[in-house]
Amino acid sequence: MAKTEISFRELVLQVQQNVHYLLSKWKWIVLCGVVGLAGGLCYAIFSRPDYSATVTFVVDGGNDNTAMGAYAGIAAQFGIDLASGGAGNNLFSGSNIYELMKTRRLLENTLLTPVSIDGKKTLLVDRYIRIKKLKKKWSDDPLLKDVSFNKDTSTYTLANNKAISIICKLLVKENLIFPANSDNSGSAALMSATVVSKDEQFSALFATNLMENVGKYYVSTITRTARATLSVLNHQLDSIREQLYGAMNHVASFSDKNINLVRQGPQVEQQKSSLKMQVNAAMYQQLISAVETAKMNLQKETPLFEIVDRPILPLDRKSPNRILWLTIGLFCGLLLSIIYLLLLRIYQLAMDES
Repeated sequence: MAKTEISFRELVLQVQQNVHYLLSKWKWIVLCGVVGLAGGLCYAIFSRPDYSATVTFVVDGGNDNTAMGAYAGIAAQFGIDLASGGAGNNLFSGSNIYELMKTRRLLENTLLTPVSIDGKKTLLVDRYIRIKKLKKKWSDDPLLKDVSFNKDTSTYTLANNKAISIICKLLVKENLIFPANSDNSGSAALMSATVVSKDEQFSALFATNLMENVGKYYVSTITRTARATLSVLNHQLDSIREQLYGAMNHVASFSDKNINLVRQGPQVEQQKSSLKMQVNAAMYQQLISAVETAKMNLQKETPLFEIVDRPILPLDRKSPNRILWLTIGLFCGLLLSIIYLLLLRIYQLAMDES
């Protein structure tokens, strides 16, 4: 029966033998360590630096919702609620702003922004594909190898949608950086976001355009109810104005045709026209007040979203830490050489026993 157990003494002896064997090969180990040092240094020197573009912006969700007084009551008579505007403010409080920046809709809109780089017009998505060398990675994928982009998303195919999904995930994972403490519960906050990439111009352009798209969407969403209210009131105001002018013309025309009116019967028609004109005039005045209040409400509900600091070239660059990569190279060189020598010794011992 073959011996399958090993004593502690034998284990210690084997360890000592392996140590002596490695010490006898110290020249090879040192050589591999030097090679590792050189590899780490070359990586640190020739690796492209990361360029960081930071955008600082201020967000103010606006005033709390309050009733608009007597004018809100007037608008309610026409089926308009001026007191319910600004319901979207809570949607973008605190860290929700950062979550908004990660959405595919805004990332895609930014990627499809035409920009001028080195005097040439291009889309940011094409620039990103070139930076990440995605064409080479997609060369074996029959769906993505010939993918191309244009501004018109209505012509996009399955390949375009798949490529955009991959790029958006890469951006969120590797290129977008947000502050660690991003939960701001106040009504106004100074916030920031950073785009990091190997391309200086891409970092600056993507950060700026992303923030502009976020601002437009943010303001548009919060003021949607107030803008719809103002649009309906303006439409009703135009309708009442036409009715009022029609009633005024009818009264004037009736008076011109019946200057010396004596009989009482035709006077009823004149009184009806005058009454209609008075009612329309009263409604017109109330609607004018409601429209002006709706304009004030829209202005009140429009939140503040302003970019304070934009990235300005040259950007902050971060090169690989040479000391760190020298240490990593040395460690890897020594470790790999030791593993190789031990495996070689085990193989030689096995061959000798056989």
